[in-house]
Amino acid sequence: MMFQLLSSISEYERNVIIDRGKMGMIQRAKEGYYNGGRVLGYDSVNKHLVIYEEQAHIIRLIFDYAEQNLGYKAIVNCVNTMGYKTKRGNPFPFNTIKTILDNPIYIGKIRFNMYKN
Repeated sequence: MMFQLLSSISEYERNVIIDRGKMGMIQRAKEGYYNGGRVLGYDSVNKHLVIYEEQAHIIRLIFDYAEQNLGYKAIVNCVNTMGYKTKRGNPFPFNTIKTILDNPIYIGKIRFNMYKN
């Protein structure tokens, strides 16, 4: 009985901590701070995204190709043929190009809590 009570209290406390963390991250996103991981073409300085020019030209090139109505596979082929690499130093896969073109961060919008349970 005592174990069950302590387990229930622990579960409640865990949920409170998770909710507070989410609320804090949502508030930071509303204030324009970036809560996410690495984004190609940007560096995070004090939780603000700053354009990293050495990589930003790759992003501009990808968007230029998309504007010319090239498909994802064609863009992947062009970018990889030119020798460009992801932040981790790998060739660009199809999904990365699609993610870049679909990511609102590249039009100046902060996205947070996109997936909900």
